[in-house]
Amino acid sequence: MADEFNAVLNSMREAPLREQVEGLSEVIEKMMIVIMSIPERVDSIISQMNSQINHLQSKVATLEAQIASGATISPGTAAPRSGGAGVPGAPPPPPGAPAPRPQAPANPISLRSSIMGELKELFKKRRALSE
Repeated sequence: MADEFNAVLNSMREAPLREQVEGLSEVIEKMMIVIMSIPERVDSIISQMNSQINHLQSKVATLEAQIASGATISPGTAAPRSGGAGVPGAPPPPPGAPAPRPQAPANPISLRSSIMGELKELFKKRRALSE
């Protein structure tokens, strides 16, 4: 694109003034067409992203509802599978039995706080090296 623009400008230098003005006006017109199409393109991309976000939000809401109802979700699918207290190969619970509760993680420290701690340590080491 830049090479084409340079070629147009170089050819216009040798042309009479009227042709130079006409050539430059064509270049400006093409640039304005491109510039004017940018908001339309951005709007279409934003609307596509909004629809994707809405679709994902509805999926998340559906999965949360399924989890809240006690159904277990297998990875990669949105369909609940029954029984087994979430353990593969376990027999389904007897009818009327209370729904099994998910086990708490073995480590009570949240993943977020551990990551933040690691980041703090890395920044301390970086500051120490830069001093």
